[in-house]
Amino acid sequence: MGFNSVEDFVVALRMDEEGVRDFARGAPLSTDDRNLMATRSRSRGDGLRPEELTALFEPHDPLLDGSSWIHRDFRDVLNFAYIASRLLAEQRVSHVIRLTELIPDRTTQALISALGYEYNGDTERMNQALQISLESDPDNQQSRFKMLASDLPSFALGQVSEEAAESAALLTGVPAAVIEGWPLGAEQNWSALAEMDSRLSEGLITDIWYPATVKLRADWRTKVVGQGRYAYEGLRLVDRALVIRPELDLYVLRAAAAAALNDHAAFIESGRYVASYLNGKLERTRQESYTMSDIELVTIIRRLTAFNSQLGQITRAATRGQEVQDSIADLLRDYTDLRNERPVR
Repeated sequence: MGFNSVEDFVVALRMDEEGVRDFARGAPLSTDDRNLMATRSRSRGDGLRPEELTALFEPHDPLLDGSSWIHRDFRDVLNFAYIASRLLAEQRVSHVIRLTELIPDRTTQALISALGYEYNGDTERMNQALQISLESDPDNQQSRFKMLASDLPSFALGQVSEEAAESAALLTGVPAAVIEGWPLGAEQNWSALAEMDSRLSEGLITDIWYPATVKLRADWRTKVVGQGRYAYEGLRLVDRALVIRPELDLYVLRAAAAAALNDHAAFIESGRYVASYLNGKLERTRQESYTMSDIELVTIIRRLTAFNSQLGQITRAATRGQEVQDSIADLLRDYTDLRNERPVR
């Protein structure tokens, strides 16, 4: 886990001092002369799985205790929407549900609920929750930007609804710059996008629009020919964002940066990340814990087809990429089967 903010520390902290004392109460002491870690550990590594360990620590997690110092002293300082997004990235869904119950501010509470619905692929309930958040605080930039995020492709095409345009006009600062910059990326106007870079860089990593700023800032950097440092900067930007918000577009950008650097190892590594990410999403879809739209499914198949093709070219020069290409090819087949199982619309 990368630490980019105080919020990252809060997410990583499973037990504070009080929690450790409660957890360890009554247990025998481990000393240099009687090292229980050495004599009682599971030598085969067959102990608790990560989700079991998380459940074991959950009663002692100060983030989930409304009376803890986190909520008592830092409730008005911490960005709880960011914390929720980090928890979701680690698949700690029950923690997000519990956190929502502890947040008294209706605006933030509804925004966190919206992030949870998005994680499940429930777009309708996500938008309902965002509407509640905005009704509670119309000036909340995070909720407003999140509501408009699904309209970014329409902004890029200049086909945005009047309602969305009026809502976007209420944004200021970095989120307004994202709305302004999105059509430039679609037009491949890289010089104009580069000129906006300083404005886009003013956001905080905890801002809900941070991944969108990274997409714009990394996109033009991967298109600068003969200037490897820009592609490297793009790769670093994307890697930082992926820790917070693993999503397909960012993985694709990572691969684009690797390709611009002619770095086969980084491209193959990106393919491995894509395979792991999309395999998890496919499993959740099959288990009916995630609702995948037809548009998302078609986009994934298109991305996998492109990855599979480019990996085929690379593996001829780098044989260690064959395993990754096989994984991508298997996923392409599985996602195509999923599309064929759906009724024609």
